[in-house]
Amino acid sequence: MRLHYSLSQLSNNNYQPRLADDRVGYFLTAYQDLSTDDSNDHFMHYVNRWNLEKQDPNAEISPPKKPIVFRLIMPSLLNIVMLLKKGY
Repeated sequence: MRLHYSLSQLSNNNYQPRLADDRVGYFLTAYQDLSTDDSNDHFMHYVNRWNLEKQDPNAEISPPKKPIVFRLIMPSLLNIVMLLKKGY
């Protein structure tokens, strides 16, 4: 059995999480909500999204204040290279 907890401090802005809709494909985050009395479904599903803000709010297109940065660790990178060599 494996148990993982992840806690994050929420920022004080108007960002609202978006509930997932089963009719549309998204990458999701799900968590079990045991505070409800509904015994049929204790899982809450949220769409993974980022709170991007423009550097220049008046511009039609502007780079973000904080760009999204993805980091790959070496084992993941080696797996990706192997899959690319196989033609996936």
